[in-house]
Amino acid sequence: MITGYHRKSVQRSLHRFRSNLQLLCQESQPLPEPKQKRRYTPRRRTLFAEHQEQIEQWLESEANTHAAEILRRLMALAPGSYHEVQLRSMERRVKEWRTARAERLLGVMRLAENGDADRGNDQFCRDTK
Repeated sequence: MITGYHRKSVQRSLHRFRSNLQLLCQESQPLPEPKQKRRYTPRRRTLFAEHQEQIEQWLESEANTHAAEILRRLMALAPGSYHEVQLRSMERRVKEWRTARAERLLGVMRLAENGDADRGNDQFCRDTK
């Protein structure tokens, strides 16, 4: 059971706590904004430009070739121009090439499907006339 003395003591403690809390809220700084993860921005788009045609020929002829293999071939083709630390850049270029290639193939397939669908409709219309 809380006696009168303890009740006043608890009330004073609560009052002091609320006062201090208000002061802290007034004096506090806003929380810093969370840092956003930096997105990759290519620094040297021309890194492999000198041998771009050769790289594309290799990828066309052997689509499953890994970026590491292409980089090894480039290092043998032009010693001193390319280094193993450029592997991640080569992986990005290969990914870009494969994405563009897949989009081209899907576009051709869609065109072919639409063309077949249109021919099918024409055939249907001729048959019903």
